Amino acid sequence: MTLDKTPFPFQVVNKTVLISLIVALFYILTGCGQVSKASYTPTTSAIYPSTLVVNQSNIKTEDNQLFMIQGIALPNGVYTKTTIQSAKDSGYLLGLNDYINIKEMGLNTVRFYLQYNWLDNDSEIDSFTSILDEQIELARSQGLYIILSLHYFGVSPGGFYNGSGGYDCVSFWQRIVTRYKDNKIISGYDILNEPKVSDTFTEQQLYLLYDSIINAIRSSNDAHIIFVSDPVNKFDDVEYSNDKSQALQSYYLNSDAFQLINSDNNIVYEYHWYKPSEFTHQCFPYNDYFELGATYPYLKNNEQYQGGWYSDSQIGNTNDLWVKYSGQWVDASSLKSASATHFGICLLFGGSDGQIWFDNITINYRLKSDHSVVNQLSLKNHNIKWPTRYLNGNINTPSDMPANWSTSVHPSNSSDVVFRYDPQVSYLADNSGSLNSDTQTTSWVAGSYAAWKSAEGRNGQVFEIDSNYEYQIVFMTKSTGLSSSKISAGFEWYTVNPVDYNAAYIQNAIQSYYQQWGQQKLAPIYCGEFGVANPGQSISGYPNSPGEQVQWINNIKTILNNAGHHWTYHDYKDFSTLGFGLFDSDANIMLRQAVQNN
Repeated sequence: MTLDKTPFPFQVVNKTVLISLIVALFYILTGCGQVSKASYTPTTSAIYPSTLVVNQSNIKTEDNQLFMIQGIALPNGVYTKTTIQSAKDSGYLLGLNDYINIKEMGLNTVRFYLQYNWLDNDSEIDSFTSILDEQIELARSQGLYIILSLHYFGVSPGGFYNGSGGYDCVSFWQRIVTRYKDNKIISGYDILNEPKVSDTFTEQQLYLLYDSIINAIRSSNDAHIIFVSDPVNKFDDVEYSNDKSQALQSYYLNSDAFQLINSDNNIVYEYHWYKPSEFTHQCFPYNDYFELGATYPYLKNNEQYQGGWYSDSQIGNTNDLWVKYSGQWVDASSLKSASATHFGICLLFGGSDGQIWFDNITINYRLKSDHSVVNQLSLKNHNIKWPTRYLNGNINTPSDMPANWSTSVHPSNSSDVVFRYDPQVSYLADNSGSLNSDTQTTSWVAGSYAAWKSAEGRNGQVFEIDSNYEYQIVFMTKSTGLSSSKISAGFEWYTVNPVDYNAAYIQNAIQSYYQQWGQQKLAPIYCGEFGVANPGQSISGYPNSPGEQVQWINNIKTILNNAGHHWTYHDYKDFSTLGFGLFDSDANIMLRQAVQNN
C-alpha cells in the first residue's frame, strides 16, 4: 500500500519480513566492516525507525500509524565553534548517556543544530559526515529520530540567515542529501532556521529560496520531510507593528503565518514560540532589553508613541553642583494628541560635550480647580536589584542600564552618546545611583538631541491622562564640562494596548495564527523551538522561583498538544550561562521534569 500525498512511494513491508531483512543487513555490515561513503547505513543491530511522511495535516509511519514529533534540541556548539570537529573536541556533541536520558524522558526526536560553515565546501565532507554518522548511530540505538537543522551561519560575524553573506544554502543541502537521502533515522530537513526578512530580503524572496532548496533535494530522489519556517518576528510585526500596512507591503506577502508550498506535499510548517520574551530570555546577555527579567504571567503595556510636548523650561551647565529642575505645570488633556490616553516623560539634552546626571525624578500632579494640594509620584531611576545582563563575562557584575527607562537620540546618526546607570553618584549620596549621560566624545548633528524616556523600555512607565489634573516634571540634575548644552524635560503621548501574557493569551494566539492556518490548508504544524531560561542557573541568589518556568513549560506543552502541533524543546544542553539547558551541570531538575513526556 502506498501512502497518500507523498512525493515518492514508500512500500509497507510485512513486519516479519522486515525484521528478517534488518537482521540480515546487520550480519552483512558487520562482516564487511566498512561503511560506504556514498550513503550512510547503521552498523549495529538496534532499533530501526520507520520512514516518516506527511499525510495531509498529519505525520505517519510506513505502516500508516500517526506520529507526533515530541523532542528536544541539541545546539552542538553552533554558536561558538567553527568546525564540527572542534565542537566534538570541546565536548559539545552528545554521548550515549545523553541519548539515553532523552529516551527516558519519553521523547522521540532530537533537532540537531548544524552550522553552515561546518559544511560549506566539499573538502569538509569526510570529517563532517564521520562525526554526524556517530551521532546518528547514537540516536538510532535509542530509537530516536533526528531532524537536521541548518541553524546558524558562522561564528564571526555569524548569525541567523537574513539573505546576505553570499551563502549557498542549496549546495549545503545537496551535500547532505548525497550522503543521507536514504537514511530513515533522519526524519527530515529543517532547511533554514529563523530566517529574517527585510526590505532587502522579502518573504517572497525567502519562499523562492525555499523552492530552490526543495527542488534540489527532490531532484536527488530524496523523499525526507522538509520543514520550512515562517520569517522570524512575523507574528509580532503583523500583530503589533505601529504601521502594519507598511510592514506588510515592504516585507511580507500577506498576514498569513506561512505560504503554502503547492509543489510538494511532504512539507511541515514550523514556527518558534518564546512569548513573553521578557520572561523566557531573562538570562540573555547581549541585549539590554532583557536585563531585568520578568514574572509569568507577564503584563505588558505595548505603548505606541503619539507625539509629544517638548517646550518645557531649560537650564544650562550646573558646574558639578546638584540643581533642582522644576518644569511648567502642563494640562496634558488639552495638549495631547486626540487618540492618546497615557503620557510618559522624557529628560532631554543636546549638543553637550560633558556629563549629565539625573536623580530624584518626580511627577507632581494637582487638581486644576484646587492648587493647594500637590501630589507626588516618584519614578525609580533604576530597577536592577537582580541584574541579569553580564558585563565582560562577569555574571556577578550589575547591569549598567536601568530597566525602567529607554533612551533615544534624534537624529540617530549622532553617535557615541553613552547612557548608563551610575551606582556611584546620587543626589543624597545614599548609594541609590542616578541616570548618567556621557557625551564627552559625542559627534552631534545640527539640531539633534538625546533623551531618557520613561516609556518604551523594558518595564516602561506610562500614566493615564486625567482631564481633572495638571502635571509637572521635577528632578535633581548635575552636569560638568558642558559648554552649550541645555537640559530640559518633556511629555510624550501614548496609546496603550496592554496584553497579559498568560496561558489564555498564548493559546488564543497560537490557535488563531498558526493552528487555523494549518487546519485550512490541511498542513502539519511544528513548534520547532520553545524554551525558557532559568536565571537561577546563571546568577547566584536570583529570587525568581523556577516554579514560574515550570508553569510556562506546562502551559506551552498543553497548548501544543491540544492543538495537535509537533514540538521540540530548546534545549538539552546550552554549554553556557544562558540558562536554557535542561541537562547543564547547574540545571534545575524541576524544568527537566516539566519537559519530560512520560
